[in-house]
Amino acid sequence: MLQAGTDLATIGAITGHSDMQLILHYSHASRESRRTATSVLENFVKGEAKKASR
Repeated sequence: MLQAGTDLATIGAITGHSDMQLILHYSHASRESRRTATSVLENFVKGEAKKASR
């Protein structure tokens, strides 16, 4: 659910876990989720570089 974009509070409500650390403990990054996150970060950095050069 986390990799699909569901927020921690909703996952906790569905699974019955109130401790967000427990949810994070059992969630693992996949290759695809790491690639997506890297792409988001790269786009952010590129956007910030464009703003700074203006």
